[in-house]
Amino acid sequence: MAVIPVAVSLMVTLISGITMFGVPAEVYMYGMQMFIGTTAIFFSNLLNMHLLLPAQKKLRITSVNQGTIETGGAASTWKIVSDKGRINMLNFDPDPTARQSFWSLTVGCLIYGFGTQFRQSIFQRIKATPNVSTAKRMFFLASVLALMVNGLAFIAGAVIFAYYHAQGCDPLVSKQVTNPNQLMAKMVTDIFQDTPCLPGLFLASVFSASLSTMSSLLSASAAMFWEDIVKPHTKPMSERRALVIVQFAVLCFGGLGILVAIAVSGIKGPMSWILHVTESTFVGALTGIFVLGWFIPKANSLGGLIGGLVSVLFVGWISLGKLLSSGQCFLDSQYN
Repeated sequence: MAVIPVAVSLMVTLISGITMFGVPAEVYMYGMQMFIGTTAIFFSNLLNMHLLLPAQKKLRITSVNQGTIETGGAASTWKIVSDKGRINMLNFDPDPTARQSFWSLTVGCLIYGFGTQFRQSIFQRIKATPNVSTAKRMFFLASVLALMVNGLAFIAGAVIFAYYHAQGCDPLVSKQVTNPNQLMAKMVTDIFQDTPCLPGLFLASVFSASLSTMSSLLSASAAMFWEDIVKPHTKPMSERRALVIVQFAVLCFGGLGILVAIAVSGIKGPMSWILHVTESTFVGALTGIFVLGWFIPKANSLGGLIGGLVSVLFVGWISLGKLLSSGQCFLDSQYN
């Protein structure tokens, strides 16, 4: 496949409904500091493009196991979020227990970015291109597009904060919404309530973003289930029977995703933050195992397995505690 369609496909895989709801909620509640992490991921993608992508491309495998006009314009929006401490990206506090800092976001997201390279959904896009040169161009274009869309999501969060500051009303304090993830939909409804079709178009675009990500994840999960679990332990079978097994796997993984969504729906806080906290439990171990095998050929499977399990247990303990500890899951809005 050519560069642009695969790059767009990869970009919409990286960008989901969580981005469009969770990132604005993150900015509204805590500021734009997380954009440092987004930038770090972009640079890690550039490193991946040269260090890992060429070899991945050659592998003969399938599985890798409006909003500113209402607030007085862009200048007014920027002044409000600046005066209220939401442009807090350059926080150089070395305290490792701080919620976010320049150091934790830069180092952590660089490692996180390396981990995304080993995701099946990304690996499939790399394999869909005809050669290494095309794969590199595709990956660079997708990374730039993802950085731009993420940047727009951060700007949307700033606009939400400035808009409700200008209105003199904080939807969280006034209990118009009960969860910061509802802020984006609330603002769209308030601003465009007299504009036919536009709120519905926004809702459709969010569903599209969510479905594009889910379709990629379900496809990737089914591919790994077939290649890594079913195929090596069964006798050769017809394509029709194999297709039925893969389709059933997609159904099961989809049902599991619904159960997980129900489980996390009661956790208050920006969805993007919840995702990063929970995902960090596994991304570090996954990245470590792949990098270990990639650059240290003498490493054996037992060492990788033990190291990965220790990482999952230790980081999972920290992440779960951070997610459930009082005062961290949800903070009252700092609108005052």
